[in-house]
Amino acid sequence: MPPKPAGPQPAPTLQMNLISRYLFRQIALPVAAACAALCGIGILSQSLNQLEVIVERGQSAWVMLKLTALATPQLMAVVLPIGVLVGGLMALTRLQREQELTACFAGG
Repeated sequence: MPPKPAGPQPAPTLQMNLISRYLFRQIALPVAAACAALCGIGILSQSLNQLEVIVERGQSAWVMLKLTALATPQLMAVVLPIGVLVGGLMALTRLQREQELTACFAGG
């Protein structure tokens, strides 16, 4: 076995091959759409709850927007896993229906 060269070793580069990039692009769009739709529904329900602040306390719309924005991270923690599941299932079902996954497996 040859001796190892002294000095720092370069970090291995991780690159996606052509098929992996294609599958990632095909799955990313439905996942993003599902997450955006669920997030929109969640923000709408949060803002409807915050509408009470405007009506009862006479606050401005800016306060409602700030309260809704502060509730968004907690909403995203609930929405993202569901959106990834729904979008991933939609994309993989379409890829299987069009037999693209079979072609990917056959191509190696």
